[in-house]
Amino acid sequence: MKILILTASTGGGHKSAAAALMDTIQKTDSDTIVEIEDGLKYCGKLYNKLICNGYVVLATKTPSLYGKLYKVSDRKSTINSLCNNINNREGKKLISLFEKKKPDVVISCHAFVTTMLAMLKRKNKISVPVISLITDFAPHRTYFAPGIDAYVTSNENMLEEIESYNIISADKIYSFGIPIADKFYKTQDKEQIANELGFDINKPTVLLMSGSFGVSEVLDFYESLMLTDVDCQCIVITGHNKKLYNEFKKYLSNPDVSQKPTRLFGFITNIEEYMHFSDLVVTKPGGLTVSESLACALPMAIYNAIPGQENENAQYLINENVAVSLNDAKSGGQQIAKLIKNMEKLNTMRENCKKIRKLNSALNIFRLAQNLVEKSQNKKKI
Repeated sequence: MKILILTASTGGGHKSAAAALMDTIQKTDSDTIVEIEDGLKYCGKLYNKLICNGYVVLATKTPSLYGKLYKVSDRKSTINSLCNNINNREGKKLISLFEKKKPDVVISCHAFVTTMLAMLKRKNKISVPVISLITDFAPHRTYFAPGIDAYVTSNENMLEEIESYNIISADKIYSFGIPIADKFYKTQDKEQIANELGFDINKPTVLLMSGSFGVSEVLDFYESLMLTDVDCQCIVITGHNKKLYNEFKKYLSNPDVSQKPTRLFGFITNIEEYMHFSDLVVTKPGGLTVSESLACALPMAIYNAIPGQENENAQYLINENVAVSLNDAKSGGQQIAKLIKNMEKLNTMRENCKKIRKLNSALNIFRLAQNLVEKSQNKKKI
């Protein structure tokens, strides 16, 4: 069997989900061929740049405008129709990809790519099964179109709203969760990690992470936390944001500012170790980061949610009592300190994470793909 996974460069979540899915499939069945392609790139440089760069600009420079566009396009509207029309036009360019790759099943990790594939299915330009993977914790109308064989959602709470769209039937929805790497589910040797970090295994640990767009607010929350009287230790991960890394390094080298035991990292590949070691993560509510935190049973303090999908992710997490929302940096440190001091609340949040996290997401999606391919091939034999 050959599986084609289509992503897009609008944030890192789509690619991370695709990579985790491919890794699990290859470990499960070495005979299955898996390829990942950026679907929007096949639609031409102009369209890809418009969508990807436009998303980054709107989400980071004019988030309120992005939030309004997100809401308007989530209902029957001129903008929603315009998006569908443009995607239907651009989707024809994906035919060459299918002729080249000849997949048995396709998994889409982006709403616009899903719209294109649905159009190609309805027009009989492609005949293979298509699975749409929703990488957030709330649905959006642009994901849904007749022609898609199955939708994978992050949680069951999305079902009612999806049904209200009156676009697809409930039997096409599978709440398997967002695929993440298996390592996030595996317990870690906390004593070993404590020794590596030079930390006290019995002292509360706060993990602070910047977002994929290089947001710097995490430094403000860290500075605010340093001014509190809470006895904790911190792990800071800035990812690819070298500017933020250098700002933290400068702050930590200043002997005149209040500090708590802190380890600073840039981009790392063993983040799951620090998630399992920590008692609280300060992070943006992106779909993949949230899924990884839930897998590690790690309570979240979320900040700077982008109006739109991140706001809805945040609301879901707060409703499920696995996260708190931080206010401005001035009071954010006090919020974090208050939560760290309340281990009973943290333990409750940790148990709630375990209740709503999804195990074996990638494996379940692979089994779903196998079943759809088998049904498709049986139909062709009739």
